[in-house]
Amino acid sequence: MIHDVGSTITLEAWDMKYKPNADWNHAWGAAPANIIARKLMGIEPLTPGYEKARICPQPGPLEWAKITTPTIRGPIALAYRKDASAKYYDVHIPANMAAEIHLPVDDPERVTESGKPASAATGVEYLRQEKGRAVFRLGAGQYSLCIK
Repeated sequence: MIHDVGSTITLEAWDMKYKPNADWNHAWGAAPANIIARKLMGIEPLTPGYEKARICPQPGPLEWAKITTPTIRGPIALAYRKDASAKYYDVHIPANMAAEIHLPVDDPERVTESGKPASAATGVEYLRQEKGRAVFRLGAGQYSLCIK
């Protein structure tokens, strides 16, 4: 919308070719931005004001994806990639925030952080299994999680 049409706000339709009389003030044109953050990358608040966030990525067949989601406490960044042997999650949690990350693995011992078992990593705490995912608590900071 910015590049092709010169818009500075979301359009009524994805492109002027779909609705030539569109105006430039429609929140529903921005719905994919919310859906990508909340459903694809799984970033959403668990408590008011993002004191605690949930990250539950569901990238399906995508080989990589990355996002920076603004919050009142600072941006949450998530980069995901996979190859034939592993799935990688690089996560940034801003200061004064904690997060739960839900990773698609039955055995939490398969998860590493910067090459070390996640259970031994500073700022990472295994919490529980939920719906086929291992749930870890992350404090503020930068993490490189891997599932082999």
